[in-house]
Amino acid sequence: MKTYSPDPATQQAFVSEVTRYMFSINRVVIASGMMVAALLLITLWQTSPPQRVLGWFVVIELAYLGRALLTLRYWKARHKNATHWLFWLRTSIVLSGLLWGSVSSLLFPAHDVLRQSALIFLSAGIAASATSFYAIDTRLLFSFLIPLLLPLTSRLLLEGAPQSLMLGGMLLTFLAYLMLSSRRSAGGITENIHLRLEATKREAIVREQKEFLNAILETEPECVSVTASNGDILLINQVGLSMLEVDSADEAQQFGLVSFVLPEYREAFLALNRRARAGHAGSLEFALRGKNGTLRWLETHATPLHFGKNHSSLLAVTRDISSQKCYQKELERQAHIDYLTGLNNRGYFTQQAEQELARALRYGSSLSILLLDIDFFKGINDNHGHKTGDLALKKLAEVSLQTLRDMDIIGRIGGEEFAILLPETDAAEALGVAERLRLAVAAINIPLEGNAPLQFTVSIGLATLSFLPPGNVNLDAFLSLADCALYQAKNAGRNCVIAACCEA
Repeated sequence: MKTYSPDPATQQAFVSEVTRYMFSINRVVIASGMMVAALLLITLWQTSPPQRVLGWFVVIELAYLGRALLTLRYWKARHKNATHWLFWLRTSIVLSGLLWGSVSSLLFPAHDVLRQSALIFLSAGIAASATSFYAIDTRLLFSFLIPLLLPLTSRLLLEGAPQSLMLGGMLLTFLAYLMLSSRRSAGGITENIHLRLEATKREAIVREQKEFLNAILETEPECVSVTASNGDILLINQVGLSMLEVDSADEAQQFGLVSFVLPEYREAFLALNRRARAGHAGSLEFALRGKNGTLRWLETHATPLHFGKNHSSLLAVTRDISSQKCYQKELERQAHIDYLTGLNNRGYFTQQAEQELARALRYGSSLSILLLDIDFFKGINDNHGHKTGDLALKKLAEVSLQTLRDMDIIGRIGGEEFAILLPETDAAEALGVAERLRLAVAAINIPLEGNAPLQFTVSIGLATLSFLPPGNVNLDAFLSLADCALYQAKNAGRNCVIAACCEA
């Protein structure tokens, strides 16, 4: 049999478990003891003095009622000191054994073999029941059995009659058998309790570790998810559920993770999952739309996760990078946009113009360009201040956007100089656009404090792709041709449109 050397905490838990067990069986023990006492009262009523029999019966019934009260107080107690309660329970049990043993001295039916047999039968039944109930505590059991059976055995042996000697010998043998068998039972019960306590302790450790892991997952500010090899969601924390805008992993599973990913990123998302399950970690930036329609940019890092035997899954840590993406797009926009007018700056206009020129050459489509300059802009700054000059630039940008098509490309390429690219537009059409724009600018009125509203005009130079010679088709030549036309418009008195007709 296994020998246990428990630590103090385990020993205390063992005592508590024993105490709980013994109090839990007390109801059965009390009920059966009171019934046996009643049977013994009936059996000995005619052979023993009635007052003595009744007095014994009242005392033992009171003893059982006291133990019942002790049991009731134990179960009602919030903080149970197991050692304290076990001491009083043992005391009440030993007292019951002494009271049962007193029958041999006070109520023994001398020379009445039939009633002696009945007394032995009842006493043996009590002893057998006590052995099954109290085998876990051998010292307590012996403290109950010896006062219960030894006086009765001695009285039978001292009576001297053959039948009494035989009954006494049988009872003594029965007592020895109970004491020996109880030791074997006590070892088995003790081992079972220790095993149960050890299992409970391990379950508590596992539960604590699980709670600790859950606390980490729920405290983690990023999404942590684990998916099985077939794509089933095994685990996802609250941050991940919030990203998907669902209430539970089961709800997310109903939709499927990939369904939340925008279509243009799904193939890359699935490819990352396949690589991770093949044993290769990887990362991906992608856009996701939650159940309620919220669009988020996410960055995920996926890595293979192996646990158990033949179990492979995927661990992903995902963070929301929407704010970074917005900041990045704003930086890109600021890098492309003129801060004052909100139009394309020179660099971004040039980039777009190169692309449009390449497209026109590839498909043989028309393409025209306008260069315009505010007339006498220096005079506006000198006479009305740079703030008014800035208002003129902003107003020019606003009117231009209202006049042009969405497909047209406009940019501020100098202080008061602007360029406009007109895709799918030949010279005649471009001339009409330029003239409408010139008239719209001339109609601008900028209110001035104490003075008449400010009005200004623009000079416009126009060039068309077809004007360039075949051997010199590039953006610089295109811009130079339009610049020549602009120079001619200024020399022609300004506030007019001049179209180039040959290479500058």
